[in-house]
Amino acid sequence: MPNRYANLVGANKIKDEWQKINVGFDAVQQDIDNLPVGLYRNAIINGNFDVWQRGTSFSNPPYNSYFADRWRHNGDGTLGTLTVTRQEFTPGQTDVPGNPRYYLRYAQTVAGTGQTYRNFQQLIENAALFAGQTVTVSFYAKAVSPVVISVRFFRNFGTGGSPSPLEPASNSASFYLTPVWQKFTATLQISSVSGKTFGTNKDDYLMMVFGFPINSTYTIDFAQVQLNAGDVALPFQPRSFAEELALCQRYFEKSYDIDTAPGMAVGEGMETLICDLAVGVGGTLDLFRHGPLKFKVPKRITPTVRVYNRSNGELNSVFNDSTGQHVNFANNVRFTGGQAQVNLKLENLTGLNVINAGDMVSYHWTADAEL
Repeated sequence: MPNRYANLVGANKIKDEWQKINVGFDAVQQDIDNLPVGLYRNAIINGNFDVWQRGTSFSNPPYNSYFADRWRHNGDGTLGTLTVTRQEFTPGQTDVPGNPRYYLRYAQTVAGTGQTYRNFQQLIENAALFAGQTVTVSFYAKAVSPVVISVRFFRNFGTGGSPSPLEPASNSASFYLTPVWQKFTATLQISSVSGKTFGTNKDDYLMMVFGFPINSTYTIDFAQVQLNAGDVALPFQPRSFAEELALCQRYFEKSYDIDTAPGMAVGEGMETLICDLAVGVGGTLDLFRHGPLKFKVPKRITPTVRVYNRSNGELNSVFNDSTGQHVNFANNVRFTGGQAQVNLKLENLTGLNVINAGDMVSYHWTADAEL
């Protein structure tokens, strides 16, 4: 009996220790799953494709142009026929976990010609990010027909930096996409920046590039793109829409409502001005005579600002609500200011439509500070 009792006590102690270990593992996993949502959790902005400030459907977007916020494409040769669109998941679907609402579709319906590369990319501020470290890329993807894509990192050390303009920053990994949603992961080593020279304009970046087929047709869907430090893909945890939008607005902001593409003829969100002074042919309109345009989020740099007529969407134009006329200007908007606010002026009024003292004009604007 004493020996049996001792064995039982010993077994219970072992059981207790295992329970403590399991609780410890559970706590560690919970800590991992709830890491702060920052660069080391996910360095990709808008990886859930929730924010589309420039519009939700793009036909033959030029190389180096953006569609979903922070995402653009690049290539050479002829573009062919391409559409990039925001697609919506069926509520309750389980192919991609976490109930995401949107995904991005990149549909090359007519092949380009003369291409040596075509890619889908995001530029991440700071070329030194993850330097000398292991990172893991993860994403969900599918294709209408099987296709192979790749992922790789490049660096740009900014204006005056060296080497210039780009250097490879990692090896590449390939993925075989099928018509079924799959989760893909790749662990890559980011090279050191030892011996490199950074430019002085704060325009250096690390670029994550998805390589696409060239001179061919394909339709590829992307969801839940993530880049985190380490050799394990962390569980995807989207930020709130407000947080994601604010991150996007560091690079691009607009007066239009969130779902309204710039250049649309809409009144919602428009700016208005009661003009103190008349503006005739060749004159200049001070759009913020009584104070600067203040951004919701400070920009990466002093942005490029564009003004659109709120009535017909024309660039470098305002709508004279008092006379019902469109007032056009020959020059791009001129502005002074910085990352948080700017003063706007439209120069060299053209045509017969003018502005009288006391007239109300209305317009929209965009502010672009992309890398």
